Amino acid sequence: MTWINYNQLYYFYVIASELSIARAAEKMRLTPANLSIQLKQLEEALNTQLFDRTKKGLSLTRNGALALRHAKTMFNSSDALVKEIAETTSQNRDIMKIGSISGISKSVQFELIQHFFECDSTRIEFHEESADSLLEKLSKNEIDVVLTNHPLSHPSAVIQNVPLADYEIFAVAAPNYAKIASTSQNGRTPVFIAKNCAYREHVNHWIENNSHSYAIKGEIDDVVLLRITASSGKGVALLPSIVVRHELLNQTLQIMDHIPNAREYFFLSVNASTTLHPLISSVVEKFSTPQPNIFSSNH
Repeated sequence: MTWINYNQLYYFYVIASELSIARAAEKMRLTPANLSIQLKQLEEALNTQLFDRTKKGLSLTRNGALALRHAKTMFNSSDALVKEIAETTSQNRDIMKIGSISGISKSVQFELIQHFFECDSTRIEFHEESADSLLEKLSKNEIDVVLTNHPLSHPSAVIQNVPLADYEIFAVAAPNYAKIASTSQNGRTPVFIAKNCAYREHVNHWIENNSHSYAIKGEIDDVVLLRITASSGKGVALLPSIVVRHELLNQTLQIMDHIPNAREYFFLSVNASTTLHPLISSVVEKFSTPQPNIFSSNH
């Protein structure tokens, strides 16, 4: 293969595009004298004259036009190569596919995905489905991790349930309602709870011990609706602390009671046949870091 100085060929390409050594030198931030030397060396290497030099300026010779055509092809191909590699690199960015079981609080979901957002090299795909649907995808490695509030298992795949976090359960109500309920001597306060919650046994025990004060009025399988019910002054809602954290800080909700031993547990379920993604380990570690207790003053 015949060797050619590609720097000199590029200098020729710019000079030919400008038809002026002075303008080409200014564009590439080189001196005209240096550019003239590089062009002369290229002409010597190719054993041909590339430009006709006249008083009016530069014009391409026949071989110069031929050299320019090949130079354009080469440098256009070079630009295409750089662009294609950049696009491929972007497309092949690490993709983290996260699923969440339907009904889990958006507060918990956001608490999770915001940690994944902190990793610039990872693109997040997040969606919410039924436990059965997500479990099937997890068993086939069609999804990386599932946020769940109970351990998952599958008959044909080994599922690892990594403990993520757990939160206390509080009885909360709108401030005005809480004040009326605490001083009222008539009737029992209506309580709204999450349907099929894992801590139902502790709730039942709490209701039994406080049967003169509270009675279950409704079961709602959407925590956002539970929170709205409490905020509207319809009664007391039993919710995990993370779900009402901002409302308690903003004093739009108030703690009326704490449900002893009741906690909402969350897990990240992964397929044990695959290596645990380091980003998942990092997120679990951040979740497990103790957070300031914002609830103690509200008891």
